[in-house]
Amino acid sequence: MLPELIVSAVVSVLVSGPIAYVYAGWRLRRIKESDPEAYRRLME
Repeated sequence: MLPELIVSAVVSVLVSGPIAYVYAGWRLRRIKESDPEAYRRLME
């Protein structure tokens, strides 16, 4: 039982990492398009 729990936790982290990264990039692109000034402040 315990090894399965560890494996599922590792898999969920590996899967959610790239998804979170892609989502953050998509959000930044949306901000950049809709509000360039706010994007510039974020990047400073």
